[in-house]
Amino acid sequence: MIEIVEEGTLALEQAKDGQKHAAKIEFASGITPEDVDLKRTEDCRFSPSGNMIAVAGFVAESITLFKLSYRRLSKHAEPSGRLMGSAYPHGVRFIQDGRGVLVADAGAPLVHYWHEDTTNWQGDHQPTRSFKIMDDATFLAGRHNAQEGGPKGLDIHPLGDFLVLTSEQQGFAAFDLSSMLATGQS
Repeated sequence: MIEIVEEGTLALEQAKDGQKHAAKIEFASGITPEDVDLKRTEDCRFSPSGNMIAVAGFVAESITLFKLSYRRLSKHAEPSGRLMGSAYPHGVRFIQDGRGVLVADAGAPLVHYWHEDTTNWQGDHQPTRSFKIMDDATFLAGRHNAQEGGPKGLDIHPLGDFLVLTSEQQGFAAFDLSSMLATGQS
């Protein structure tokens, strides 16, 4: 359950392993992508711990990571890290308890994967691996400009073993994420 308890504050309640977990996250009133220098954004996702948020910056061509200090994100917040190497990032998901991030790249036939041994994500990071998830013909059929053709929607099964993607030309596609990460192949 997500509830707005006052302007700029969300109360989250989640049932996990039969127990309820609650958190309160405060955002500065009226925070916008310009406030944190992201320009156009496409997706955002909380880390599993809820202590970090990843924001896919389409124009910035990176994923910006912000630590939520005491579950707060204020205007003009400084990023703790950036995930570089994605032409036009769209869907973003944390995996591996926050030590991994997957991003759909709308400007390439790829999903990028970053891995960090800790969950701090300090500084700039290049992809650990990139997985080709569609053939060239499919990608080029949707390539109306440099920002199009690749995957946009991305999600992970709750058990973490399947990756699903959407794109204009491919529609819906599913992949065995465990095998991809184990072998480096899609």
